[in-house]
Amino acid sequence: MINMSKDISSKLEPAQVEVLIDIVQMTSELGFPFFVVGATARDIVFSAIFGIPPIQATLDIDLAIRVARWEDYQELRKRMLSNDRYKPDASRKQRLIHRNGTLVDLIPFGSLEDPAGIISWPPENDIVIRTVGFEEALRSSLDVIISHDPDVEVQVCTPPALAVMKIISWSDKYPERTRDAQDLMFLMKHYIELGNQTRIWDGDSDILNEGNFDYEQASARLLGRDIRKIMKDDTRNLVNAILERETNPDSQLRLVTDMARARLEGAEEILSLLTAMKKGITETKGIEKHDAEH
Repeated sequence: MINMSKDISSKLEPAQVEVLIDIVQMTSELGFPFFVVGATARDIVFSAIFGIPPIQATLDIDLAIRVARWEDYQELRKRMLSNDRYKPDASRKQRLIHRNGTLVDLIPFGSLEDPAGIISWPPENDIVIRTVGFEEALRSSLDVIISHDPDVEVQVCTPPALAVMKIISWSDKYPERTRDAQDLMFLMKHYIELGNQTRIWDGDSDILNEGNFDYEQASARLLGRDIRKIMKDDTRNLVNAILERETNPDSQLRLVTDMARARLEGAEEILSLLTAMKKGITETKGIEKHDAEH
């Protein structure tokens, strides 16, 4: 994504802005970095910044909070519940409900993860989430202005990092996370529209010069290349293993099937997009330039 305006202060729903301003204040006081993730991040980047209609808009907010201990996470939750602006959601431990109706999911990550990058909510350990890739997502997040009165900026997950989260979440929770598959399809098809069109004439022109050029496959491949740029080896290897399995013609092609359920595209076209993204992840094109710039 290039040359984007990251000031969306007039484009978010007031209810979302109210919640985010509140979260910024509390996390700043506690020293807990956070970034916006999930469908909220998707809508901010695609809709608010680039004007691309999302597949299904959401007013709820998903936040990833980096903390060192469960006690830190509970302290933030305690502060949020100490006033009359939030109440707990009895059905989901990670969710609070703002008085304006916004659902707020708080996902902790950081040193409370186990060696496999998995967290489980105490004391019952009945909610289990893999947060592999969250640290890279925070490091590569976008700084987005959401308000000028007061001046407030939040960090938002980029589409490449979001794609990684969708792939891992879908795989870990299959067959419960069909929505992740559909979101991934949207990311692959439309990533090139995020200011990436000129790349196929410039630094990534090898895609154009290969022949049999396909716009959507180029989009998926650029997404894969940008995933490679921001993810550590362990995270990238996990994603590659999932995609290798799900693009193997001899497998059940479960990811393709989940994508096809809500799309007009056929299985062959979907498989070609996944294959293009996987190819992009394994390529080294542009990596040296990215490392030099960062």
